[in-house]
Amino acid sequence: MSPVKSSRFTLIELLLVVTIIIILAGMLLPVIGKAREKGRRASCISNIKQLTSSALMYAGDFGGQFMQTSQAGGDYLNDQEIDVVDSIQEYGATRQMLFCPSNLEMNSPSVWGATATYRGTGYFSTFIRQAGSLSTSTLVDSEWLTRIVTAGNSEEMTMFADIMYSDSSKTDFTRTSVYTATSNHKGAVNGLPDGGHSSYLDGHAEWLQFPNATERVTSSGIGCWF
Repeated sequence: MSPVKSSRFTLIELLLVVTIIIILAGMLLPVIGKAREKGRRASCISNIKQLTSSALMYAGDFGGQFMQTSQAGGDYLNDQEIDVVDSIQEYGATRQMLFCPSNLEMNSPSVWGATATYRGTGYFSTFIRQAGSLSTSTLVDSEWLTRIVTAGNSEEMTMFADIMYSDSSKTDFTRTSVYTATSNHKGAVNGLPDGGHSSYLDGHAEWLQFPNATERVTSSGIGCWF
């Protein structure tokens, strides 16, 4: 009578299975991560398009005039005065739309409710600032919007953008000095951002790879790109 063969796995066989699972997981996780980021980018450009539509609808009801403010502004370009935010929300935008899905840690009470005059948001807008630390002279090489009918091509005039700041401790404003913490879409190469979305006065929005973004400098000497 022949002996009954055991159907149990040996230790070596179990270790081999575990090793294969680990290898497969290592191969799949980056793919899954890229798929998730692609979905977040789709939501991000949808946010920016909705913010643009809300601002254009506001201007349509006020003789082509965009939101302006007499309130004190914030310290960063993506700080939006409360009356500007309120006006955008009255035309269909929500708080969630004012933050990039790839950087939701920005959507916190300490950022949103920063002061009694402005809110921290996840996007920059080119609506003219009339008071506070941000004014029309703050950002060089950028047109500030007051009315729909302005000089320049509407398809080239930025309305909202994922803004990428340079490290204020650097003076060369090279692309390697960009803050990673303030970039909505963080890249895998040297911690630099992959890029960001921008919307324009004609209503369209697009993705800009970081190397193709325009370098700009604030009046306080901080470089930024969008």
